[in-house]
Amino acid sequence: MKILKKLNRGAILSFIILVCLIGYLIYVAIINGIDIPKIKDVCEKYIETEISYKMLPKQHRVEKPIITQSELNLYIENMQKDIKAFYTKEEQSSKYIIDTLAASLIAQSKGSGVVFDFKKEIIEYNDIVFDNDTVTVNFTTNNNFEGQNANNPTSKVAPTITQTNDNLILQKINSEWKIIYSNLNSPNEQENMYGEKPYLNGMR
Repeated sequence: MKILKKLNRGAILSFIILVCLIGYLIYVAIINGIDIPKIKDVCEKYIETEISYKMLPKQHRVEKPIITQSELNLYIENMQKDIKAFYTKEEQSSKYIIDTLAASLIAQSKGSGVVFDFKKEIIEYNDIVFDNDTVTVNFTTNNNFEGQNANNPTSKVAPTITQTNDNLILQKINSEWKIIYSNLNSPNEQENMYGEKPYLNGMR
C-alpha cells in the first residue's frame, strides 16, 4: 500500500510538472507570436535603412561623383547615427557594418563601384527561430540593382533583378528588438574558386 501511495504521489508530481511545462511553452509561444509583427517591422525598416546607405546621396549617383569632403563626412555621420539606432548599445554589434558602409561610400565618392540604384524587399519569411532573448530571421528578398562594373569602373552593370537569401539576428532588450547581426547580400556577388563570396567595395 505504501509503495502504491508513493507511486501515486510520483505520478501526480510528474503530471503537475508536465502541465506546468506545457503551460510555460504555450505562454512562450504566445509571447513570441505577439512579437513577430514587431520583429518583421524592425527587419523591414532596417533593410530599407542599410540599403539606402549602400549608395551615395541621390544627386551623386553618377559615374564620376562630385561630392565635397564635408558633404561626404556629414552623410557618413548620418549613416552611423541611423544604423546605430537599430543596434544594441554594444559598440561591436554595429561596428563592422558601419565600417563596411563607410568604406564603400568613400570608394564610390572617388568613382569606384558607384551604385546607381539598389532596392531590396522581403518577399518571403522562410523561418523565424527564437532562442531565449534572441531571434534569427531568415528571408528571401527581391533585389533591383544597378551600378558600375567592379572590374571595369568605366562600364555599367546592366540593371539586375535577382533574389537572395538574407538573415538578421535580433535581441530583445527592455521590450524592444534590436539588431545584433546583419547579412544582407548584394545581388551581383559571385563565389570565387574557394567558395568564398568577395566584397564589392565593402558591399556584401
